[in-house]
Amino acid sequence: MVFTNFKVDTEYANLDEKMVIKENGNYIMDKFLDEIALGIKTEKGLFVIVGCSHVGIVNILDTISERINMNIYGVIGGTHLVNSDEEKIKRVISYLKEKKIKLVGVSHCTGEKAEKMLKEELEEFFNNNTGNVFVYE
Repeated sequence: MVFTNFKVDTEYANLDEKMVIKENGNYIMDKFLDEIALGIKTEKGLFVIVGCSHVGIVNILDTISERINMNIYGVIGGTHLVNSDEEKIKRVISYLKEKKIKLVGVSHCTGEKAEKMLKEELEEFFNNNTGNVFVYE
């Protein structure tokens, strides 16, 4: 399944004034309304693949949860927490635990601080890098 048009709760969004798009001859902040995520239906639940999560990983997962009647088993991709403070990272971790998202694999834009915190707090966590092979069993 392909998902887009995510709600953007600013508490979790990772928008940056330096990232702009040109609209009607003017540059405006990109709200990444065109961001997409892929969902793969598995026996254990939905497995979500994200890109960079500029709209916020929680916003993406929450929107998907609201649209389908299926638990999210895992998520892999960028969480864009690289510039987030510790409190925001803790809120994301709390959300993942509350929603019982079992498997979390993060990529490029998560940031070292968030990766460390996620690894310490989540049972099934891994750093996902180019060339990794993921075998789902």
